Amino acid sequence: MKCNATFLALAIAILFAGGPAALAEDAKSPPAEQAFGDWVLHCAKSGTGEAICALHQRIMAADTKLPVADFAVARNKDSHELRLAAILPLGLDIPAGVSGKAGDVPLTFTVQTCVKRGCIASTTVDDKLLETLRGKDAFTATFRMRSVADPVTIPVSLKGLDAGLKALDTP
Repeated sequence: MKCNATFLALAIAILFAGGPAALAEDAKSPPAEQAFGDWVLHCAKSGTGEAICALHQRIMAADTKLPVADFAVARNKDSHELRLAAILPLGLDIPAGVSGKAGDVPLTFTVQTCVKRGCIASTTVDDKLLETLRGKDAFTATFRMRSVADPVTIPVSLKGLDAGLKALDTP
């Protein structure tokens, strides 16, 4: 599965930029940030001045309150394919892969690359998966860290996802 380079660039920029101040804002572009439950719609301008938007959720560790992972949902500009990306910690056991579950529907993420701030894995959100996500409170993502026997499973809230997707798809 090929991941759109614009999507990867946006995911990296949004998830690891200096926050809302790093995103472009002007009267002709969508709001840089808008919250929908546990998801936030971020918009930034591409090099061509076009607004590119993605829904984002940061997962924090309950005990340390430090970021554990980030998730982003965006549409491929050309194919309109919806993609779900996960930014996971460096040290990810890449051969073990990244998987997940939304109800009974398995998720298989393809690890795309690792950058200074983490490893990016993504999956296509087809109509069947989208319907499943809309009917659930959360999905899980599971991965292993190198040299650690037990996998890490992260619950990801779906609260606000449907409303966020509607805003994402609004021109």
